[in-house]
Amino acid sequence: MNENPISVLVVDDEPVLRELVAFILIDKGFQVLEAESGDAAYQLICKNDFDVVVSDVRMPNGNGVELLTRISHMTKRKPMVFLVSGYSEISLEEARKLGARDLLNKPVDYDKLCQAIISSARNQNPV
Repeated sequence: MNENPISVLVVDDEPVLRELVAFILIDKGFQVLEAESGDAAYQLICKNDFDVVVSDVRMPNGNGVELLTRISHMTKRKPMVFLVSGYSEISLEEARKLGARDLLNKPVDYDKLCQAIISSARNQNPV
């Protein structure tokens, strides 16, 4: 990747899954931080500028949809959000109306996720 890596916040309450996603993204050249809940993620987002958030939907202490809603109300530059779900509690259309870039189903194809992040970051217009 280039000299300015894409910064990604990985949000999942399951440590093994969160660490796996982070490992894969780091291996692909992304700059990655992790959070175990939507609440913890929001605190990090308020203190840092992330290009992308990859968040599980179902989590205690602030789920992915709540996090997406909070991000949509921010006044500073907003990261692109990719939601990940193993269930159908939210549709792609609903996720996009809330501001998500995409809704990915588990199990996630990580090569496609990486490609989507890169493509979206390249096409993102500065705020």
